[in-house]
Amino acid sequence: MFRALAFLLILLASPAQADQSFFDYKCKNISTLDLDDSYLRYSKADYVSAISLSISDMNNYKSPDSKKLKVYRGTTYQDGKSIQIEGDVDFNEFKKFIIKDIAYGLPFHDVNAGRSERNKDFREKTGLNYADNFQKINQLFEASENARNEALYGFMPLQVRCTVRVKGDVFPIIVYEKCLIDATVRFPNWCSMAKDDVYLASPENIKDAILANSKRILLSMAAPEFFHAKECRKKLKK
Repeated sequence: MFRALAFLLILLASPAQADQSFFDYKCKNISTLDLDDSYLRYSKADYVSAISLSISDMNNYKSPDSKKLKVYRGTTYQDGKSIQIEGDVDFNEFKKFIIKDIAYGLPFHDVNAGRSERNKDFREKTGLNYADNFQKINQLFEASENARNEALYGFMPLQVRCTVRVKGDVFPIIVYEKCLIDATVRFPNWCSMAKDDVYLASPENIKDAILANSKRILLSMAAPEFFHAKECRKKLKK
């Protein structure tokens, strides 16, 4: 009865008041929340494990618009080798924004650093034929990575990724963007919260437009809930 009344009062409030009341309610009842609840996971986030911004074309390889505009950010292949292209969008500013305004100062630990070497070493130590046992080996490796990350950095990582697709190289350039953000126990199975948008840009402002809209989308997704959840965690520790 009490819970039903509490939810009714939240619905009758203004959007901002409703959010605040709903988050207050979750904080007071945090011990009853399931791990599927993003508020609970945000409250437990210990560090940022992944920050990604990939930029390519809507038509994949049929149209090299993003490369013409010098905003392509991703992997390309040349002479049988993979090459990472950074593009001209300021990724360092994007990363700083995530840490400061989305993660509220949580430390960043790149759990992918050295992952390929660890994977190769792990396969060799199993003594199993990878072709015949790849599923089992991969599952065991993921479990070892989760255990390693938890021991080094904490139980709950926060992960943020935005994918941008560009169409056209003259105004109006159509830009589709989708951002994913979550805190999850198991890496890399994340993406329970997502938001996408479409906007226009010109060749002159596309770099700034991608950066600004990435920030806007992410802020609208998680900032209020994540901030409240982190404050809730501080209160519970007192």
